[in-house]
Amino acid sequence: MKRKWIAAVCAVALSVATCVPVFAASPKTSTVMQTPVSVPTSVVAAKHYTLTPAEQALVATTPEQAVALAAGITFDVNAKLDAGVLFGSLPADPAMIAMAKADLLKDVELQKKLEKAGVLGILLKSGVLGFSNGKTGSYTVTLAAEGLVPGEKVSILVYTPDSVKPKVYKATWKNGKLSAKLPMPCNYSIIK
Repeated sequence: MKRKWIAAVCAVALSVATCVPVFAASPKTSTVMQTPVSVPTSVVAAKHYTLTPAEQALVATTPEQAVALAAGITFDVNAKLDAGVLFGSLPADPAMIAMAKADLLKDVELQKKLEKAGVLGILLKSGVLGFSNGKTGSYTVTLAAEGLVPGEKVSILVYTPDSVKPKVYKATWKNGKLSAKLPMPCNYSIIK
């Protein structure tokens, strides 16, 4: 009986000795959530952008901001969903949001498209849109979001998994909600 107690105490002591340093060295969740993420240098190079340190800081996005940008949106899709399959939005990678901000800041062609659509170029909402089973294709998506006023001019900036080049999709208002045909899956940003 005495040996079992000694073995148990040794196991607990060994577990504490190996786990505590890991927990002590790990950053706090709040620190990680508030750490700004900017556009990866490889993406900046591929897009032939030159971002000053001030511009890098301007486009940088924290995970906390990414979560906030994905909040307050409801979606419907014109596809029949199989049992157990979900459709919706998750927060985007902060680096993807930073890339969208950099494109809004530096891509002259994108700026002209948005200007022609009567859109100012302000990123309002952002996230990743798709089906839980990985279903692909183009689908009409209807959405409502906090901060959007029915009738206001908006566009949806989209990145598909195979491209870092943004595509602009026109969104129309129907019954107080935005409607657009979008590729799935995609990173989206609602731009007003």
